[in-house]
Amino acid sequence: MEEAVVRDDLRLVGARSARADAVDAADPAGWPRRLIGVLVLGLAALPVFLLLDAPDTGLAGWSTAGAARTYASLMWLGALLLAAPALIVARLVSWRRLHRWAVRVARVIARAPIRVLALSAALAALLVTVAFSRFVLHGQPVLIDAMSQLLHARWIAAGKLAGPVADLGAFVHLQQSLFTEHGWVSQYPPGFALLLAAGFRMGVVGLVGPLLMAVTAFFTMLAADRLLPGRRAEARVGAGLVAFSPLLIAQAGAYMNHAAAAAFSAAAVWAGLRAQVDGRRWAVIAGAAAGGLYVTRPLTAIAITPVIAALVVARPVRLVWLVAGAAPFVIAMAVWNAHFFGAPDVWGYAAALGPAAGPGFGVDPWGNAYGIPQALSYTSAELTALSVFLFETPFPVVAMIGLGLVFAPRMAGGERVVLAWALLPLAAHFFYWHHGLFMGPRMLADAAPAWGLLAVLCTVSLVRRVPAGHGAWSPRVFASAWAIAAILAGALWLGPARLASYRLPPSEAMRAIAGVEGPALVFVHGGWTSRVAMRLAAGGMRLDSVETALRQNTTCAVEQWINARERGETPGAGLDFTPRATGLPSAVEISPGNRMRTRPGERMPPVCAREIAADARGVIEVATLFWRGELPGMDGPGVVFVRDLGPARNAQLLARFRERRPWFLLQRDPVDAPALVPYAEGEALLWPSAPEA
Repeated sequence: MEEAVVRDDLRLVGARSARADAVDAADPAGWPRRLIGVLVLGLAALPVFLLLDAPDTGLAGWSTAGAARTYASLMWLGALLLAAPALIVARLVSWRRLHRWAVRVARVIARAPIRVLALSAALAALLVTVAFSRFVLHGQPVLIDAMSQLLHARWIAAGKLAGPVADLGAFVHLQQSLFTEHGWVSQYPPGFALLLAAGFRMGVVGLVGPLLMAVTAFFTMLAADRLLPGRRAEARVGAGLVAFSPLLIAQAGAYMNHAAAAAFSAAAVWAGLRAQVDGRRWAVIAGAAAGGLYVTRPLTAIAITPVIAALVVARPVRLVWLVAGAAPFVIAMAVWNAHFFGAPDVWGYAAALGPAAGPGFGVDPWGNAYGIPQALSYTSAELTALSVFLFETPFPVVAMIGLGLVFAPRMAGGERVVLAWALLPLAAHFFYWHHGLFMGPRMLADAAPAWGLLAVLCTVSLVRRVPAGHGAWSPRVFASAWAIAAILAGALWLGPARLASYRLPPSEAMRAIAGVEGPALVFVHGGWTSRVAMRLAAGGMRLDSVETALRQNTTCAVEQWINARERGETPGAGLDFTPRATGLPSAVEISPGNRMRTRPGERMPPVCAREIAADARGVIEVATLFWRGELPGMDGPGVVFVRDLGPARNAQLLARFRERRPWFLLQRDPVDAPALVPYAEGEALLWPSAPEA
């Protein structure tokens, strides 16, 4: 045992045998790995993402290219700056001294009880994520994706599969959701909403994300240790870094379903490994974890399940138990889809956004081109961002993975599993039009544990190949110091700084309503564009058409069109619903963060001028509040938040909720905090007498 541990430690610090070199040279079957390495290296190191800065990719492509350009500059500049202290270390420290130090550290890491390490990683991940959620985000979601699922979770926690039917319409509707004949639902599969609902029922919804982060850290450590017995110290270091990944912490702390996907993925890989030797029940557990992933992030599940099946296939009969574990989730998802969206194979994404929402090349739901060039460019942008966000190291992490795949020795079976775990979701998302870089490349966060392990494995393999050198300067010490400096810079400085950059102030809107007593109905004054959008959606328009209408027409034209439609009239002027990325009306700011679309010389009739005047004082995003109040239609004694739609439409809701005292949540001035005022006062302030639709 001692001899095996020492061999592992030596492998970590750079020991290299002639036999290993001979194995490398005799590995002609390694060309697929090397080809993959070249592709990963090229997409991560070359600015392929600049191809997105083109008219046919629209705002999504332009903004992604700009963000990736910034990340690439930070990464390469940071790596260059770290080279200076690494050079100093290489002059001051001999290879033999660094070797002895590394062996001692590696021996301690390799000998530590694995369950102690796994529990320690889980506890550390839990505490850091709780601190981020509590003190940086103040328990608030950041993206509409999370807000939609939180509201849906509130309804599930109340014992209902869906929210109120469309009779409350635009008052309670929000993006990334849709009305069906069976009620209001989020467009996302229900797996994560069910976890959030359990958190609501137990009064600890803020702990759901941190607990999922802890689960990810725990099973990543266990899986890495079993997958990589020949590189145990490296595997444990990689898994430990995953527990502090700013990318994963941000997703978990902000109520994003990627945290659940990462947890289910790591648990499924671990259970699949156990199923190889410890019985069929672990195959069932692996199948159940894959099923949980399927009802949370289906595309990721489809990509990763082959990895799980490959682990279990060592005992083919256990594939049956793997399927048995996943089957209830697959069946439940089919029933869910059929109930709400009309067919077992129709997902909420497609029901909300139309057939263009699915994987494939063509034009996305917003009219932007998505072909092979765009897929390569978006993948390049995500891999560039992953290099930065994974550990916040000023070091080309993904490029090192590509180089490692090109020059690494023959990969062991466990290393190939880690590689597939990382790359298959990347390949699946190559064919999917939706890519996002806010809070990091979140589409890759599902498999971030595998990327973290690969980063350490490949970097160590590359360092091993650097000559040790002789005399006063060692290239291998320089390479080692460079990598260690990058890890320390990320862990001690850049990672905390990245997480702190997401800081949100405590909710001033919730503070404003703190003194409200008894049942209340609070109208929240949001932006004109959101009012129009939700009226279109509540009237039955699919969300891709809503987005197209708002992008390709002036906001005033859409306002007049929906007014006529709600009156039962035929709109006098039709809207342009042809998806495209160019020739769009200009976006003009009405108040901070609140824009409308207009064209030069457009005349504003009184009905549109009134909407603009109402927004001039500032707006409040009601989507951040829906999930924090009482549910509409329920008899709770607290506050029901609804969207302000103007006096005439509001009057309909006032008549319906006579038992609730009405209020207005608004801004008296764009620089003021939200204020809660009696309804009559708010209406007089925002909507003075003037023509209204």
